Amino acid sequence: GASRLDPVEAHLSRAQFYADKKKTELAEPEYRQVLAAQPRRVKPYYEIADFYLARSDAARVEEAVERAARVDPRDPQLNFYRGVARVLAGSRLGEADQLLKTYLSTVPKRSDYASHSAAHHWLGRLYARQGKCDAAGDEYRQAIKLDSNNKNAQQALRGLKNCVNTK
Repeated sequence: GASRLDPVEAHLSRAQFYADKKKTELAEPEYRQVLAAQPRRVKPYYEIADFYLARSDAARVEEAVERAARVDPRDPQLNFYRGVARVLAGSRLGEADQLLKTYLSTVPKRSDYASHSAAHHWLGRLYARQGKCDAAGDEYRQAIKLDSNNKNAQQALRGLKNCVNTK
């Protein structure tokens, strides 16, 4: 089978299997194996970034993204993942704003890329964190308009009633 041909794919599918079953402690070592194998394509690194993103682990997201950048420094998804890592970490938020906006303006909507809906959701989180509640609301609504199933954005929009405008 394919698993004998490509150990990276084998580790990724096991990791995905465990992650889907909410067995993080079994999924993570599989993802670490993928990192250790240093694949020469970006996709595995983004799968790892998504795993850590779901766990709000900014440092690990950043690690996976920078490994992807070594493989292809011009990959268009780098802006999305770098922006998200900064929002998660709560650092370099001005950069995060620029990165996410650049992603939205330069990357076409593609099913195999991070969605524009997700990028708007993360911009919303960024603005909420900065106390720009109205701007955050606009981004969350845009995210939902692009993808009516974006549960994260729906939840975030509901949570905005606790947002305190400081900007």
